[in-house]
Amino acid sequence: MAVDFSKLLSKPLDEIKKPPAWPAGTYLGMIARFEFGDNNKNKTPYARLHVKVTAPGPGLEESELDGIDFTKGREFRKDFYLTDDADWRLKNFIESCSIPTQGRTFAETVPELVGAQVQLEVVQQNSQQNAEELVNFAGEVKGIQ
Repeated sequence: MAVDFSKLLSKPLDEIKKPPAWPAGTYLGMIARFEFGDNNKNKTPYARLHVKVTAPGPGLEESELDGIDFTKGREFRKDFYLTDDADWRLKNFIESCSIPTQGRTFAETVPELVGAQVQLEVVQQNSQQNAEELVNFAGEVKGIQ
């Protein structure tokens, strides 16, 4: 499907507002896709998981979620570094999603994560560019069994 730039470029700028930062807490979601790459700065290889948030998790109050639309499918990235010292983290995550790892490789198991139901910790912190602006990033993630 082609992008309709005429529609995108005709938005009145007066109506554009920055979405609110999400409150820190646990959310429910699913692994939407993955990619392999390396960190631009240090060239550290990683498996990047894109977690699509579907609902608030336990402990979040409805009043905290005002203005957050879960139907828009916001995604958070979670990187697992592929190094000897960090490989165990990705292995543990794969196992938390009930995917067998015995005798298998990351190349075989990571694609099976797509569609897995997960709990995602969303962390809130000040932006590195603007100390007064709050931003979100993915914290811990684990499978829901």
